Formats: sequence, structure tokens, C-alpha cells
Amino acid sequence: MKTLSITTLLPFLLFITSCKNDIPVYSEKLEKALSGLNKITLTEKERRKVLHLIDDTTQLKFPVYSLEGNQLTLAQIREKEMNMTVDCFGDDPENIKAVVFRSLTKTELADYFNNLKEEAKKHQKNRVDLRFKPAPLFTAKDIDGNQVDLATLKGKVVVLNFWFIGCFPCVQEMPELNEIVQAYQGKDVVFLGLTFDKEKETKAFLQRTRFDYRIIPEAKSIMDLYDGGGFPKNIVIDKTGTVISSEVGYRPYQDVSRKNLISAIDKALGTRKES
Repeated sequence: MKTLSITTLLPFLLFITSCKNDIPVYSEKLEKALSGLNKITLTEKERRKVLHLIDDTTQLKFPVYSLEGNQLTLAQIREKEMNMTVDCFGDDPENIKAVVFRSLTKTELADYFNNLKEEAKKHQKNRVDLRFKPAPLFTAKDIDGNQVDLATLKGKVVVLNFWFIGCFPCVQEMPELNEIVQAYQGKDVVFLGLTFDKEKETKAFLQRTRFDYRIIPEAKSIMDLYDGGGFPKNIVIDKTGTVISSEVGYRPYQDVSRKNLISAIDKALGTRKES
């Protein structure tokens, strides 16, 4: 289950209040392009499948339009922000003739926010505190096919980031995480970014979004070892293999998330001055 913390959900409120239209407005040009086609009702799973399809396929069998009626290229689709959805037209979800790629409406975004908030509340009740306990060991392959074995990283500080492609706060914090990676270059710190997204989807995402962590795709089983959902999640493991920090959510306000992560890393390295 994809869950986010209550704190993490705050950025969605900014999106909701900034959305002006509650009904997508199709241009005359778009209406003409869709003439004779029936709108398809999609389940959430089917909608996400189409979103992944248009994002990862270079040769689609159907056109993808903007609300203005312009046919979009793959590059234009990938340039769009995270709060996007699709309207599909054709016979059924398996026989799509055309897709409209558009921003979520105020109502759609509010519904999404409310669903995430309920999931976050459920997760919070069942949350397990891993701090000051041995970090669960795991082995996996990174995005380049190289082996990652947590046991062999003992003696180094390990920073884990749990994220997924459709998590706006996860993507929002990546530039800050990249700066932190640069700040600790040459020191005994290893940065691992784990997502449950498929390898192909993850590679496509990384082509358009910089993330300097060593990426491990299809890592749901590892996430479950660390108390499953809650995104983004930053965990710091010290040189003895003990979890010393586990924080869920992205709090850009007053630089809280970045400062907390840096403080935890410095503590693990033994360079933080205790107050």
C-alpha cells in the first residue's frame, strides 16, 4: 500500500488551493480530434497503467493530446508536473483510440489527498519504531545490476530513502538529497534510494529526473522489513549497523527535513556536536 505521512501531505494542500478549474475544459480543437470517440470509464489501476504506458512507450498506437488539442510528444509528456491524469477514449481500456493528458482538477486532487490522509492515519496506528535497533539486513540488485548487501556495508554510515515515482513529496525533496550526497563525498556514507516501482519505469523516470542515490528498484520486500509504507522515508544506519534515525515525510518549511537528515548523518559519523 502506498502511504504518506500527514506531514508529507501538506504540499498537496498548496496544489488544491491553486487549482482554478474543477471541470477540465476541452478546446474546440480537442473536441474535433475526439469526434466520434466514446469516453472510457477507468478504474484507478487502469488509469495508472495508461499513465505508465504513455510515459514509457516511444511508439504509441494512439495519440496523446493536451486540453488545447495539441498532440504531445514523449518529451512533452515527460516535462509535465506530477499532478496529472488521463481521460481515455475508444472502445474499452484494452482498445484505446486517444488519450487526453491533463492536470488533476481541484476535486480530483482533494479526493486524492483525502485518500492518502486516511491511509496515513491507518499506517500511523501500526507503525513500528526501528530506532536504536539493528537494521534489518537485505541483499538486492541496484538499477545497474550490481549487488547490494547491507551486511558488507557495516563500518559505513548507510542512508536509506524510500520513495516512488507517483509520490510528489518524494520527487520534491530529491534536489535537497542530491546536495546532501555532494556534501558527504569522500566520507564513509552510502546513499541508497529504494522504490517499489518496476525497473523499466524507474529507469525512464531517472532519465528525466536527477537522483544521485544508488537506486534499488522493485524493493517492496525490503521496505516491508523497515515497516512498509510511509513516503518519503529517510533512515540513517550507523557504522555498527544500528538504526539511529527514521523519519517519514518531507518538511521543506524552515528546512526541517534537510537539517534533520544532516544532523542524523553527522551523529552517525561522530562529527555532530551534542548540545
